[in-house]
Amino acid sequence: MKKIIIILFLFAAIISLAACTQEEPLPDFRDRMEAIEEPIKSIDGVWMSHQYIINEKETLFFAPDSFRKNGNTYVNLEKKGYYLKTTNFIGMATWERVSNEYVEAIFTEGA
Repeated sequence: MKKIIIILFLFAAIISLAACTQEEPLPDFRDRMEAIEEPIKSIDGVWMSHQYIINEKETLFFAPDSFRKNGNTYVNLEKKGYYLKTTNFIGMATWERVSNEYVEAIFTEGA
């Protein structure tokens, strides 16, 4: 009987922890971004479907869970989100995942 109670307790604890660690939903600004003709893959292997050019050195990209383009399926699993690609003066690029607040600020600034 003790084992059943312990198992039930552990099961309830795992479920409550899983509920607490859910990600915040992504804001959806794809309607204000340009769909990319051919998906772009970042250095981390994340497939991008949409882009928004901020300036000549910075571009914001969106990576959904998965998407289909030209008959191919692209899957990102846990790497969905918004990414910023910054290109320096010699043309080298860095990628970083950005927060929802950062993305909202870009699209609400001057709106």
